[in-house]
Amino acid sequence: MVTSRSGSIWTETGPPLPLSAMQNLSPRWLHAVRVYYLNNNHILQEYCYTSGKGWYPGEVGNLGVQAAQNTKIAAVKYGDSNRGVHFRVYCQPTLPAAASGSSIAAVAYLRKSLEIRIYSQTENGSIKENAVTNSSGWFVGEFSANAPRGASISAIGWSSSEDGGVELQVYWLNAQNTTVYSKNTGSWGSSQTVIGSLRAGLNFAAAEWDFGKRLRLYFQGPDERVQGLYNDGTDV
Repeated sequence: MVTSRSGSIWTETGPPLPLSAMQNLSPRWLHAVRVYYLNNNHILQEYCYTSGKGWYPGEVGNLGVQAAQNTKIAAVKYGDSNRGVHFRVYCQPTLPAAASGSSIAAVAYLRKSLEIRIYSQTENGSIKENAVTNSSGWFVGEFSANAPRGASISAIGWSSSEDGGVELQVYWLNAQNTTVYSKNTGSWGSSQTVIGSLRAGLNFAAAEWDFGKRLRLYFQGPDERVQGLYNDGTDV
């Protein structure tokens, strides 16, 4: 079980929307945020925050990407050898073999080349992994788990700053309304409990920084407020 404590609580306002957010963090300051969502015509939109500039509409909305009405959204960022920053946004119907309305989780990291992992549900409820590298097309990964249809899914991953290894963690809500996770440091392990006795159908998101030394799990509590669990050093 993940050793964690309740963190700060934020109040949720407004109707539920499919959205995804990313931030670029330095050790002390927030530099940039990207938020992705759908407008009333289900066209993918981007809203940006840059330090010193504030909030402004991004360029994605100008592309006219028509998403499925019930899509979820996942977004990842990654760097390159020239210190450039790149973004990828995933929604339906662009995903391979995902059930309609499936939760979507995405992870990007650099090893010998760019690695991307996408987690979503198939029609039979199985959570599957689809992967791509710089030198290959999409292929089905090794991860597989069963969950109720429409279960929330989140994923995090990072490359070790010490040995160059990679750790992946996938979180999902199981049939017992418990958030569980499985990790991969070479192969996928069995699922472990994070927190139980949750509301059926809740949404949550996992986050990490400092090469996995800082873990966060944000979720909707029984009163629909967003709560946070954090782990700042305990091995999971």
